[in-house]
Amino acid sequence: MKHDINYFHIKYTGVHDENFNTRSECYAFLNIWRTYTEQNLQTCAYAVAGNNFECVVATRAFGVHEMEKLKAFIQKMFVVKMRGLWPEENIKDFTDNLRVNALLSEKECVYKVFDIHTLPQRCGRSTDYRTYPFSSYRALASQKTSMLAKPVVWQWFGGRMRFAAFHQAYAGWMSTKQLTA
Repeated sequence: MKHDINYFHIKYTGVHDENFNTRSECYAFLNIWRTYTEQNLQTCAYAVAGNNFECVVATRAFGVHEMEKLKAFIQKMFVVKMRGLWPEENIKDFTDNLRVNALLSEKECVYKVFDIHTLPQRCGRSTDYRTYPFSSYRALASQKTSMLAKPVVWQWFGGRMRFAAFHQAYAGWMSTKQLTA
C-alpha cells in the first residue's frame, strides 16, 4: 500500500426502521454518497442492504489516525443532505451508528471488500450477492467505466480476473447458511 493514501472501512448498521427498503431509497442514498464524498473520498467497494451500508474508501484527506475526523465529515454531510429525505430519527440513527476503521494492509482490504459484497446475501436480500443491484461487485467485475477506484481494488486482488475468480471461488465454497452464520 502507498503511504500517502489511507484506506478506511465505513459501516452503518441501523437499529431503527430499515432505511433502504426501496430501490429509490437505495439509489437516492448512493447518489448522495457519490456526489458529496467524491471530493475527499474515493469509494473502492460498497453495498447497501436492508438497514446496512458498508464501504471501503481511499483518501489522502484523512490520515490513518484521523478516523474521528472522517466520521464527523461523513456525519455532517449526511445530516445536511438527507434532511427531508429521511425522518429525523433515521438520520440520528445513521449518525449514532456510523463506524469508521482504518484498514492497514492489502489483506485487510481484500477480505473487507469480499465481506461487503456478501452483505446482501448475509442480510437475506439476495440469493446470490453477485447479482445484487446495490453493491459494487458487478461494476468492479466489469471493464465499464465507473466512479469506483477499480485499479486500486484490482491491484489488491492481483487483477480484474483474479478479483472475479476470488469471489467466484468463495461463492462456491460458502452456502447461504455459512454466509449468514
